[in-house]
Amino acid sequence: MNLTKLQLVFFCLISIPAFSQLRPIQLQLQKNGHVKKRFELGTTLQVWSKSGKQYTGYISFMMSDTLFLNSRDSLAIRDIRKIRIAQNKRRKAIDWKEIGWVTLGVGISTAGMALSKWETWPIAARNSAAMGYSDYAAQKILGISFKKNSYRIGGKFRLRVWGLN
Repeated sequence: MNLTKLQLVFFCLISIPAFSQLRPIQLQLQKNGHVKKRFELGTTLQVWSKSGKQYTGYISFMMSDTLFLNSRDSLAIRDIRKIRIAQNKRRKAIDWKEIGWVTLGVGISTAGMALSKWETWPIAARNSAAMGYSDYAAQKILGISFKKNSYRIGGKFRLRVWGLN
C-alpha cells in the first residue's frame, strides 16, 4: 500500500491532538524539590488557606497560579497553607461463615494439643486462638493508615502546577 505525501500529512495532522493529551495538567506536591504526590483533575482535596478558611471538593480546573475546587471556589496557590488528601476507605464486612470455620478450627486445634499432652487446656486454647484469629487482628491493626495524607505547605513542602496552560 503506497501512501501519497498528502495522505501522510493528513494522517499526521489528525493524530496531533491525540498525542498532545498524553500528559494532563497536574498539581504537584514537592518535598525538597522532588515530586511526592501528583493531583489531577477530579481529585478530592481539603485545602486550608493562610487566612484560615477551609475548602473541600474536587479539583475542577487549574491554572498556573490558581486552583478551582467544585467549579465555584478559587484559591491562589501561594495562599494555600495546608492540603489534605480525602481518602474513602470502605470497611470490609464481617464474614460470619468464615469466622465460624476459624472458631471450629481453633476448637479442634485446642483439643488436639490438649489431648496429645503437648500443652495444658488453657495454654492450648490461647495458642490456638492466637493462630486462628491473628489474621483478623492484623487486618484490624493494619486498617489504621500510617500514610501521611496531610501536608503543611511552606518549609519542606510546596505546590506547583505542571502542564500546558
